[in-house]
Amino acid sequence: MKKVAMDPESRIQVQFNSLGEPYGEGSVSLSSFLGPLVREHVPVILEDWRNLGDDLKVPLWEEVQARYILDEEWQKDVIFKSMGCLWRASKSRLVHQIQAAKNKQERLRLKPNNIPTLAIWKKFVKTKTSPTFKVCYFLS
Repeated sequence: MKKVAMDPESRIQVQFNSLGEPYGEGSVSLSSFLGPLVREHVPVILEDWRNLGDDLKVPLWEEVQARYILDEEWQKDVIFKSMGCLWRASKSRLVHQIQAAKNKQERLRLKPNNIPTLAIWKKFVKTKTSPTFKVCYFLS
């Protein structure tokens, strides 16, 4: 990751197999890059990844293209699908941490930097700790 972060001018080639899955050294670097990228730019308050707007899609794709050689349109779909999975997994871990927190101070410390206000964070926490959500969360 240091090479990617330190020298954004040198783009890395990512190879794809016949199933459209990335493989090789470029894929390892790419997968290490995508997780932090998504966590930094896409707020957990987004209800559904499929509702991701162009205001977030465009900069995400530009960041990826600035560091990796991805020329085909289908590769963009693969990358966004991967980012969606990473985002959902990250959101799930955060919700678990919220529910495991012992008090409000612990929950406040979990607030990601990309949540614009404390009020929005408190509303998110309230929904994720509600009895209704817990029943749905543990049944699924």
